[in-house]
This record gives sequence, structure tokens and C-alpha cells, in this order.
Amino acid sequence: QGAWAVQRGVRFRLDGADWLMLRTYHDGYKDFGPVSLFNLSEDPHEQHDLSSSRGDVVDHASRLLEDWRTTMARRSDSDVDPLVTVIREGGPFHCLGELPGYLERLRRTGRAAAASELEQPHPAPPPRRQSMT
Repeated sequence: QGAWAVQRGVRFRLDGADWLMLRTYHDGYKDFGPVSLFNLSEDPHEQHDLSSSRGDVVDHASRLLEDWRTTMARRSDSDVDPLVTVIREGGPFHCLGELPGYLERLRRTGRAAAASELEQPHPAPPPRRQSMT
């Protein structure tokens, strides 16, 4: 999805358990890692991210997600992936142009460490190209 964060997910069954893996391309200024993995059979409220301890399941899910993406690319009438469009536009709509003000607010309200952490994965966007006309 691309409304509040830019993510793709895959839900699947493996070894008798239901799993959900989310791959994050833009975190929408939230504390999402690049990959999250949840065992929905044991953790239906998605409280415990197992991505660091279950690389085998992440690998399986990543293959499923890539297979789906490839299938959709072959079947689609369009050569444009809407998720890639959102990424190229700079992320979710509510984030566009908001980072400098948000970082300033975090620093002004005593949360400089949070601002520094947020700034790392979100470098300043490149300047827009000037129109030729």
C-alpha cells in the first residue's frame, strides 16, 4: 500500500503457520524496518517482528513477493507499477515536503535524537529539474 507508508506484503501458510511479511520502501516517517515478519498463528496482533530471527521465512516470503510482482508485470495492461510511482514521487502523500518542518518540531520539543534517527534514512530529495520552457 502507499497511503501511510509505501509497503508491499505477502500473507502465506508455511509449516502449518500463517505468516505475514511486509517490505517497506518508504516508512512514512514511522518506525518501520525494511522488513517485518509476523507469525499470525501465534501473534495475530502483529506485536513481535520475527524478521531478524527467521531469515528462512523472510527468504521464502521474498520469493513469493517477487514471483507475484513478476506475474503482475506480465499480466498488466500497464507498464507502470503504481507503487514505484509513489516511491519516485517521494513517498506517501502526507509526507511530501513535510520532513524539514517535522524534524524542526522534533528538535524544538526535545526529541533531537528521534530527529537524527529519522533523518538518516530520509536524505534531502534531489532538486527538481528546471523546465526547459
